[in-house]
Amino acid sequence: MKEISLDGKYLQRTGEGHLYLMQMLDFPEYYGKNMDALYDLLTEIAEPVTLRIENSEAMDAQMRRVFQEAALDNEGVLFVNFVDK
Repeated sequence: MKEISLDGKYLQRTGEGHLYLMQMLDFPEYYGKNMDALYDLLTEIAEPVTLRIENSEAMDAQMRRVFQEAALDNEGVLFVNFVDK
Protein backbone atom coordinates (compact mmCIF):
# COMPACT_ATOMS: atom_id res chain seq x y z
CA MET A 1 0.00 0.00 0.00
CA LYS A 2 1.34 3.41 -0.97
CA GLU A 3 1.81 5.92 1.88
CA ILE A 4 1.78 9.70 1.59
CA SER A 5 2.58 12.07 4.46
CA LEU A 6 0.71 15.36 4.60
CA ASP A 7 1.33 18.28 6.97
CA GLY A 8 -1.83 19.58 8.64
CA LYS A 9 -0.32 23.08 8.75
CA TYR A 10 -0.91 23.27 5.01
CA LEU A 11 -4.36 21.64 5.03
CA GLN A 12 -6.56 24.69 5.11
CA ARG A 13 -9.48 25.73 2.92
CA THR A 14 -7.33 28.42 1.40
CA GLY A 15 -6.09 28.33 -2.16
CA GLU A 16 -2.62 27.44 -0.87
CA GLY A 17 -4.05 24.42 0.95
CA HIS A 18 -5.68 23.13 -2.19
CA LEU A 19 -2.52 23.75 -4.22
CA TYR A 20 -0.59 21.76 -1.60
CA LEU A 21 -3.02 18.85 -2.00
CA MET A 22 -2.77 19.04 -5.79
CA GLN A 23 0.99 18.68 -5.55
CA MET A 24 1.13 16.04 -2.82
CA LEU A 25 -1.70 13.85 -4.15
CA ASP A 26 -0.99 14.45 -7.83
CA PHE A 27 -4.47 15.84 -8.47
CA PRO A 28 -5.24 16.75 -12.09
CA GLU A 29 -5.10 20.31 -13.38
CA TYR A 30 -8.92 20.45 -13.51
CA TYR A 31 -9.21 20.02 -9.71
CA GLY A 32 -11.77 22.63 -8.59
CA LYS A 33 -9.90 23.63 -5.40
CA ASN A 34 -12.98 23.42 -3.17
CA MET A 35 -14.40 20.92 -0.67
CA ASP A 36 -16.77 19.21 -3.14
CA ALA A 37 -13.95 18.69 -5.63
CA LEU A 38 -11.68 17.40 -2.85
CA TYR A 39 -14.29 14.86 -1.77
CA ASP A 40 -14.82 13.74 -5.37
CA LEU A 41 -11.13 13.13 -6.02
CA LEU A 42 -10.52 11.40 -2.68
CA THR A 43 -13.38 9.00 -3.30
CA GLU A 44 -12.09 8.27 -6.82
CA ILE A 45 -8.62 7.14 -5.69
CA ALA A 46 -8.35 3.58 -7.03
CA GLU A 47 -4.92 2.46 -5.78
CA PRO A 48 -4.90 1.64 -2.03
CA VAL A 49 -3.18 4.45 -0.17
CA THR A 50 -2.51 5.51 3.41
CA LEU A 51 -2.56 9.26 3.97
CA ARG A 52 -0.63 10.11 7.14
CA ILE A 53 -1.55 13.51 8.59
CA GLU A 54 1.15 15.18 10.67
CA ASN A 55 0.35 18.30 12.74
CA SER A 56 -3.31 17.40 12.42
CA GLU A 57 -4.32 19.88 15.11
CA ALA A 58 -3.59 22.65 12.60
CA MET A 59 -5.85 21.13 9.94
CA ASP A 60 -9.03 23.00 8.99
CA ALA A 61 -12.08 21.35 10.61
CA GLN A 62 -14.16 21.35 7.43
CA MET A 63 -11.33 19.82 5.43
CA ARG A 64 -10.92 17.18 8.17
CA ARG A 65 -14.61 16.23 7.78
CA VAL A 66 -14.18 15.91 4.01
CA PHE A 67 -11.22 13.55 4.53
CA GLN A 68 -13.16 11.49 7.08
CA GLU A 69 -16.29 11.23 4.90
CA ALA A 70 -14.24 10.27 1.86
CA ALA A 71 -12.50 7.53 3.85
CA LEU A 72 -15.91 6.07 4.74
CA ASP A 73 -16.89 6.01 1.06
CA ASN A 74 -13.59 4.72 -0.36
CA GLU A 75 -12.24 1.64 1.41
CA GLY A 76 -8.98 1.92 -0.55
CA VAL A 77 -8.06 5.11 1.30
CA LEU A 78 -6.89 5.06 4.91
CA PHE A 79 -6.27 8.24 6.92
CA VAL A 80 -4.11 8.10 10.06
CA ASN A 81 -2.94 10.52 12.75
CA PHE A 82 -5.93 12.82 12.86
CA VAL A 83 -5.15 13.28 16.54
CA ASP A 84 -1.44 13.62 17.22
CA LYS A 85 0.02 12.28 20.46
